[in-house]
Amino acid sequence: MLYNPYMKVSRDYKQTVSALILNEDNLVLLTHNKNHGPNFWKMPQGGVEPEESLEEAIKREIQEELSSTAFSVLKKSGIDYRYTWPKDTQKKKGFVGPKISFFILRCDDPSTLKPNLEIEELDGIKWVDLETLSSQFSTLPEFEDTIKKLVLEIKQVVGL
Repeated sequence: MLYNPYMKVSRDYKQTVSALILNEDNLVLLTHNKNHGPNFWKMPQGGVEPEESLEEAIKREIQEELSSTAFSVLKKSGIDYRYTWPKDTQKKKGFVGPKISFFILRCDDPSTLKPNLEIEELDGIKWVDLETLSSQFSTLPEFEDTIKKLVLEIKQVVGL
């Protein structure tokens, strides 16, 4: 979307999806966006396109960002998260902020997951332990409680 300084900001939140991708050792994949500084890691995520289901969106985002289809959806999380963007970002994007729906995925072949360099967004990935996942988001302290709830949900889903 091109920036339009006169664009009206919707009072709605932009529906997005985020993936908690687990490998066979139940480590979670985080991605690094080269535009967000060296210590800013996140779960793969992206916006939902019109007429696209949440599950279709998460599958598309993983394929676009990580060049892989070697995963299966274990569960759509019962936890959603939303936050408000700064005013300049709201004007640029046309929404108040994102509403994130989470999916728990199992990667069937972790060697297939790599940043898609063609979209020039991600420049790295890493696997982290469930117990330390919330500490990876120290730049977003308000998100820590949500991460802790997601970790509990993951443990239930995979039987830990």
